[in-house]
Amino acid sequence: MKNYCIILLLIVVYFCILPLARRHIIGSEITYECFGVDYFLPNSFTPNYYGKNELFLGKGALENLFDFSMSIRNRYGELVFYSENPYLGCDGSKLNSSVLVPQGGYIYAVNYRTTRGQLRKESGTLTLVR
Repeated sequence: MKNYCIILLLIVVYFCILPLARRHIIGSEITYECFGVDYFLPNSFTPNYYGKNELFLGKGALENLFDFSMSIRNRYGELVFYSENPYLGCDGSKLNSSVLVPQGGYIYAVNYRTTRGQLRKESGTLTLVR
């Protein structure tokens, strides 16, 4: 009996490749647990009013995100953006006011529940380029 590793792949716009199934071997049975990425975040954005890449905003199945929250903090830990709406992105202003935050590195944290009730926590760094 040969053992094969099978991974399903999805090719998305911009040639991103995402694994869609995880193999489990229990005794002689092979089962697959399907999983997908519900939410994609960029690592930079350019709020310069040229009409491209203006918002730090996630992409994906936004309608399948529940109990959503996203916060962005500067290097001093000061909150510069907060939203509980997955359709609302950061526009490079402090708490969506008229005060612009400077170019540089920021830290984001995103929490949400999937349609299966799984809690997902994602965090990372982003670069704001003016």
